[in-house]
Amino acid sequence: MGRTLKDKTEADGLLLDNMIATIYARTKFAPLRPLRCYRAMTYFVAVREHGQKAFWAGKTRHKDTKAPRGESPAEPEPRPL
Repeated sequence: MGRTLKDKTEADGLLLDNMIATIYARTKFAPLRPLRCYRAMTYFVAVREHGQKAFWAGKTRHKDTKAPRGESPAEPEPRPL
């Protein structure tokens, strides 16, 4: 299970590579390949852009790591008086 933004980037790239490889291995009617690759690319972009919340779920981020889009970085807990 990845813990860094680099791990997420590598996993996203691997997802695209596997989708394209599957398309080329299993599509018998060649004119459909570009359409299926376009759909795979659309899915890849959606995962890359909107999958950060799911990737970071249940993980603690290092203070130098950016928070996912739409979330603010974790605020420190207030100290009791």
